[in-house]
Amino acid sequence: EIIPRMRHLFLFFAMIGYFRCTAQWTDDFSDYEFLQYPAWSGDTGNFTVNTDGELQLSAIDPGTSYLSANVLLNDLDSMEWRFTVRMAFSPSSSNYARVYLVSDREDFTGNGYFLQFGEALSNDAVELFRQDSTQILSILRAQDGQIASAFALSVKVTRDEAGVWRLYLDADGSGVFQFAALGAEGSYSASSYTGVRCTYTSSNATRFYFDDFYVGPPLNDSVAQSVVPENGVVFNEI
Repeated sequence: EIIPRMRHLFLFFAMIGYFRCTAQWTDDFSDYEFLQYPAWSGDTGNFTVNTDGELQLSAIDPGTSYLSANVLLNDLDSMEWRFTVRMAFSPSSSNYARVYLVSDREDFTGNGYFLQFGEALSNDAVELFRQDSTQILSILRAQDGQIASAFALSVKVTRDEAGVWRLYLDADGSGVFQFAALGAEGSYSASSYTGVRCTYTSSNATRFYFDDFYVGPPLNDSVAQSVVPENGVVFNEI
């Protein structure tokens, strides 16, 4: 009787492992809404899904607005995040976006990892940070000046079992991702939320766009081989 019981337990845990490995979360806003299936929360009155099926910031007053989705990840090993982002203006320290890949807080005020799009002056680059509450640490950074003016990008980020992060970008809509940067950081190993946060002035309060979110096991697609750019490798503690 013990052996059959152990067999049932083994099958139970094997099924859990199977679903963990194959689970994925997506939202392409093809249903033209974001409040259910899947549900996003946060500053919902400041976002909309436009006629092109993109999640768009739709605020009036300057400020910061966020949306988050409850995406539970028991670990971050062999995971991939991807999405598209479009900003119809030149980013700055007053007008920039963060896409949170990993967060332990629904409002992104806790710990996790995020990509930032926009900074002061003209060296704007896509950059991955670790966030420890109010402190941030750069993990990797793509090419300086790549997003210094209005841009549209498809973004892919992977993290392997050793805590190595890799960033890939498709800047021309070709469907082929170019390797952009890598770095290592393993402080956090689980996540509860993913989402977006926009900081903006009134003139850009409707000019942030996001689409085609995916979180799950790595997908097979076209990745171009390229040389690691300057500032492309950063290693932090694992």
